Amino acid sequence: MISINLLPKTLRKRVEPGWWRLIAIAIPVVVLGVILGLQLGLNNQISGLTAQRDQLDTEVRALQRFVEGNTALIAQQKELEVTTAIKAQLEQARVKWSEQLSTFVKKIPASITHPNVPAVSLKSLSVKQLTPAESQTKAASGAYDKKPITTEFALTGEAESYADIQKYITVFESDPKFGIEFTGSTRTDVIGAQGAGKSTRYSFNATVGVVSDTPLAAAPTTTTPATPASGSFQNPTPATPAGGSNAR
Repeated sequence: MISINLLPKTLRKRVEPGWWRLIAIAIPVVVLGVILGLQLGLNNQISGLTAQRDQLDTEVRALQRFVEGNTALIAQQKELEVTTAIKAQLEQARVKWSEQLSTFVKKIPASITHPNVPAVSLKSLSVKQLTPAESQTKAASGAYDKKPITTEFALTGEAESYADIQKYITVFESDPKFGIEFTGSTRTDVIGAQGAGKSTRYSFNATVGVVSDTPLAAAPTTTTPATPASGSFQNPTPATPAGGSNAR
């Protein structure tokens, strides 16, 4: 049987094609799928970066111990370098002073009356290293015959006669490697026990300087009062006789 729609066109029901519905459903599904895919990809990327970060943190913590140990070793190395430099300077100064002291002692002449005995016997000895400024000042003042001194030996000693002291002074005055400043001397008469025997000893003070190997720069000219020549020997000051219980 054939049905015929006799309604006017304006009242007839329009039937839309079915594929528009499919498109309307497919578009949201595709968009949602793309969004989910991007989200999954982003989540995977974040997970990978997080795992990489955790791995790097683990490696950093493991290496931190080595870094701290290396830093401590570097600090210790610097301390050792400073200590080694100081030790080298001290060794150099010790050797230098040792050589100077050895040369100084060897310069002591023999006694006039006893050739096998030194002219003087040292009772005390101290050493002082002069700075360049101190050395220049002493040279400018005429000390040590204006010789450039780097090291001073301040000493006290004894001798049996004036002649031995004079000989001692002359030896260091005439040596270009040394200079001497004689301070003074005293005479002591020693009387033995029970009044037996009498001897005379001469005590003196002096400063011996070691001349620098390097010439000093010219010091400014200064005017100073005239002073006795370096190492000039002066008559000793008599001292009270000393001896045993019967000393007079």
